Amino acid sequence: MSVDKLETCFLIVDDSRFTRLKIKGYLEKKGYSVVGEAENGIEAIKKFKELSPSHLILDLNMPHMDGMKCLQFIQKIDKNVKAVVVSSGLSNNKISELKGLGIKSFVNKPIEVDEFYKVIQDLTA
Repeated sequence: MSVDKLETCFLIVDDSRFTRLKIKGYLEKKGYSVVGEAENGIEAIKKFKELSPSHLILDLNMPHMDGMKCLQFIQKIDKNVKAVVVSSGLSNNKISELKGLGIKSFVNKPIEVDEFYKVIQDLTA
């Protein structure tokens, strides 16, 4: 049974405003709701607590708190959050670490839109 797109809401976390806007546009074009954006891990945790999104799109390389630490904090708030890591330079070691945290969805930057949509579709199915 697939999740209704209206019940699926995203928090986008990336230090690049351009990337956040691009991802938001991709999601909204397919009918998904974006409830918030954050430009670093500290802001993401605060917004996650306020907004309770079902899904997270997360960059790893950010100032103040990287995406890995942010994800670990958010998983303490909601162990069932579904996340997609969208980041540049995703090494096999980094992917292994993320898989250890239960993350199965990855998109390399620069974002290839068809790949992005496939990952989102699989994550929300």
